[in-house]
Amino acid sequence: MEKAEIANRLDAAAARTQAGDLAGAEEILLDLAAAAPLAPKVHVRLSEHYIRLERWTEATVAAQQACAGDPGNLRLRHERARALFSVRRPEEALEVIGRLDDIQGSEPDAFALLTLEGRASEAVGDHERMIRAYRWAATLQPDDEVALLRVYNALERTGRTAESEAYGARIKALRAPRLPDRLADGMEALGRVNREEDVPEGALDWAWELADQTAWDRPAWRAAVDWGGRARQLLKDWWFYASERGDEIASLTDPPDLAEVRAAMAQGAGCVLAGAHVGPTAGFVNYLQSCGAPFRTIGPAGMEQFDPPFGETLLPVRFNHLAAVRQAVTHLKSGTMIGILADAALTREAFEIEFLGRTVSLSSFTPRLIRRCGAASFWCVALWRGDRITIRLKQLPDPVAGESGEDWARRWFRAYLANLEEVMRGDPRNLDLRKGIWANLDSARAAPMRRTAWIRRVTRSLDMAADGRPPSCGPDA
Repeated sequence: MEKAEIANRLDAAAARTQAGDLAGAEEILLDLAAAAPLAPKVHVRLSEHYIRLERWTEATVAAQQACAGDPGNLRLRHERARALFSVRRPEEALEVIGRLDDIQGSEPDAFALLTLEGRASEAVGDHERMIRAYRWAATLQPDDEVALLRVYNALERTGRTAESEAYGARIKALRAPRLPDRLADGMEALGRVNREEDVPEGALDWAWELADQTAWDRPAWRAAVDWGGRARQLLKDWWFYASERGDEIASLTDPPDLAEVRAAMAQGAGCVLAGAHVGPTAGFVNYLQSCGAPFRTIGPAGMEQFDPPFGETLLPVRFNHLAAVRQAVTHLKSGTMIGILADAALTREAFEIEFLGRTVSLSSFTPRLIRRCGAASFWCVALWRGDRITIRLKQLPDPVAGESGEDWARRWFRAYLANLEEVMRGDPRNLDLRKGIWANLDSARAAPMRRTAWIRRVTRSLDMAADGRPPSCGPDA
């Protein structure tokens, strides 16, 4: 088949995809693959199509056929490795990527492959290879904040803080000049931005299913989702890089009534404030940092350098996170509020639960921590209400005697998810479709979660830190 004919059919498939006719696009691509079995571009497009549909096995096969047509092509190697990584086969993805000194090709292709190598290396626990790959990628694109942040976080999470400082300084220098003179100016400017943000299609479709379609048409709803994402990022950047001016975030925030929280803590035990990746998260963390109550939050190591006040309250989670677990237990037992985004993959130990027509994968870390410490827990999120940030607090269930660990976790998450559902069906400005429950949705649908030795160490660390009991890996632990 002539190249021009292949190009025309690929354009036709792209047009069908753009119009939402995914079945028609697939039919064109499959016919084309049969007619031109050695044309790598066809199989690349077919692999991308299957990845979009989360049909991971078919995506892997298509990517392998693409590589067979041109085994030396760096972009095709990336496509095949990406498909393997998507089906939780990081070891095979690394074999396809090859050795670091074997990577050659154009800068964008090399950058993409090195970034994927870092992610796959992290998945298999090869932290040295992960850091080398991320560092090399950052040298290819030295002004790419995301690339620099990957190196910075990798070094921080492996305890190599001295090496991370230069990357942190570079990130801060790149970001800080782009902040507006006043936060209010930046918020006003958001309304003049007219572009679609990069959001996973599966998450976008699910969120639209849940939206009040009697009140919104899809373009206006999508514009509100995008505005919320930009506002969330602006507030987060302000919180990180202009922490000395946190009062400008506070001026947008209506303080909550903490009476119920304080009453639950009256006996001396702390409480867990269970948040989610929704709304302007920086709003409630900024408030809790400055409200005068004892507060700590569990989060990835590395953020503390950008926000010194935040660093004072952060319990950083590194690859070996036993220290963070022990600190959380100590603080809870001494009457401190601990903030956790409970829809995040804090550990790889997880279970699947049906939620709004989907199967999601949730980490059992938060309910386990609550149970071990006998702490009260509250739903706690910051949400947009008009042009103000409001902080919602609602008490969540307590464990009961004789309840198994798994039964307790599922009961706690049912209450937690009921609150999350209300947000998901509400103002689209509060949706963060790239993280939290939407990312966990992708994990659950890609492949079942697997218990590994690393996972069991997580379980044991929580058991031992809480009350010194013998380690246990069973569901009732």
